[in-house]
Amino acid sequence: QKLSKVVNLNHEDFINKAKELYPDKKYEIKNAKNTGYKDKEFDWAICISIKGMIERELGSLEWAKIEYELKRIAKNILLLEYTNPQRHEIIHIYSR
Repeated sequence: QKLSKVVNLNHEDFINKAKELYPDKKYEIKNAKNTGYKDKEFDWAICISIKGMIERELGSLEWAKIEYELKRIAKNILLLEYTNPQRHEIIHIYSR
């Protein structure tokens, strides 16, 4: 099954590179705490090394707001965290 839409809640540079590599896809940049999407609109949300960074830079309360929105808009959530490129850790898989 092909992806029909890719949403980036992080950085515009990533979107620009993705548009260059895959111009036939639709890309959006949204506020992670208030995306405007419908409840359970996505089958999956995949977050790579974001939880620790948000908690470290913005605080646990800000991560809680983002986590709440992710749980609202996605049926399943995969959170991948790593402290360095050689060590990856699946910290949460939320499922319907």
